[in-house]
Amino acid sequence: MLIISNDQSPTCIDTIVKTVLVVDTMIVKYPNDPTICLGDSIALGPPSIVCGKAPFTYQWVPGTGLSYATDSVPNASPLTTTTYYVTITDSAGLTFTDTVVVNVDTGCCVSWAMITSDTNYCIGDSVYLTNNSVAKQGATFSWNFGPNASPQTFLGSTPPGVVFSGDGTFSIELILVDSCGSDTALHDLNIYPTPLAEAGNDYTICANDSVQLGSSPISFYSYLWNPGSGLTDSTIANPWFDGGDTSTYVVSITDNASGCFDMDTVTITVLTDILANAGPDTAICIGEVLQLSASGGTIYSWYPSQGLSDSTISDPIANIDTNSTYHVIVSAGSCLADTDSIQITVLPLPNAQAGGDATIALGESFTLSGSGGTVYLWQPSTNLNCPNCQSTSASPNHTTTYILQVTDSNGCVTNDTIVIVVDRNASLYVPDIFSPNGDGENDYFYVQGKGIEILNMAIYDRWGDKVFENTGFTANDKYQGWDGTYKGKPLNAAVFVYVITGTFIDGSEIRERGNFTLVK
Repeated sequence: MLIISNDQSPTCIDTIVKTVLVVDTMIVKYPNDPTICLGDSIALGPPSIVCGKAPFTYQWVPGTGLSYATDSVPNASPLTTTTYYVTITDSAGLTFTDTVVVNVDTGCCVSWAMITSDTNYCIGDSVYLTNNSVAKQGATFSWNFGPNASPQTFLGSTPPGVVFSGDGTFSIELILVDSCGSDTALHDLNIYPTPLAEAGNDYTICANDSVQLGSSPISFYSYLWNPGSGLTDSTIANPWFDGGDTSTYVVSITDNASGCFDMDTVTITVLTDILANAGPDTAICIGEVLQLSASGGTIYSWYPSQGLSDSTISDPIANIDTNSTYHVIVSAGSCLADTDSIQITVLPLPNAQAGGDATIALGESFTLSGSGGTVYLWQPSTNLNCPNCQSTSASPNHTTTYILQVTDSNGCVTNDTIVIVVDRNASLYVPDIFSPNGDGENDYFYVQGKGIEILNMAIYDRWGDKVFENTGFTANDKYQGWDGTYKGKPLNAAVFVYVITGTFIDGSEIRERGNFTLVK
């Protein structure tokens, strides 16, 4: 009830009575149940909401076939008729549940495969095909371009550019599979051969001369030469070049039936004057060959012809052993000929000297000393302390042939060899007598030599009893040898037997056996 009064006139009072309905339930209503074709989708909503306070949350059940189960207006694409339940909750915690039935009509499902593109292409073109199929969501597309295509197959809606290896008519297959079933589309392409442009060989002509370019014309082909200047007709297959400066022409040939085209180029060199050039004078080492190189025209004639591989070409090979001068006559068509010459100096080889052959014991060194030039190289370089020195120290482990390469101040090169023989036997010395009498002279029986890696030695008396043994020792150390005692007592004068084994530094084995005498 509402009471209204006037302050100026307290006796004036009126009363209005209004009924207010308070509800504690939210009301939500989604549109009527829709019907769709199999494979289609539809938006569910929007809903009308009464007595609810925003914001609202939504939960749809089941979620199958829905874009999002928490949207107010989800997209539904079920495969069969489905009843969806939606629960709406406002910010005050009021909830309401409504249902939407999506009816699926399986009889109205429609889809088909379709390919479009240009129909005429040239060999080497990339063919781009357009997929104009009508398909349901989730459809798959399988393309088959054939064995002469690259690629031959493709899975997907939009294929890449396809290149065919030959000419002819090719059939493209597209298989569409979606919820409505499957459909196949065929599309034919015509691949035409590319015409062969022939501008002709490059020419060198004299000023005011002419030459015919191109090749014989072919029916239904069109021709265009660029630039057209200097030609009798730039739109025919074989125009004449009738004078002018040196020029390069490009001819474009088009097959009028298919539109396929090709291009080729030709260069016409115009000589105002013949200027022969035989190349600069030069020098070679005896035994070398020299390739000559003349320029200035198209026809060449060298004289004298002796020592040349061919006197009628611009670049013959000269094989000579004495100083020589060659002349070349250069001409081109009706142009006046010109002559030039080249002088070839033949240089002697250096006198390489590696020295005489030598013999050394294993482990010894030998000084190699060369002569005859300014630059030296010894090979093989193994066991050399300076392979590119005139003199170097060699310590070979086996007999080796060294090659000395000598270069002189002219750059001429020659070789010499030297053989260093390595004598392994001469590198092992075993005495045949010793006198262990304490006088400081020859008191030990021990092994001497060079190039020895490791030794083992055993000594036996005349009855075969071992009186001494040492293993894993090196040569030239008397204290590694025998002092003439056995079990701490000196032995009497007698003949004893030694057995020595081991290895040289080159890995070869040592096996020595012999007699020696102990004297007092």
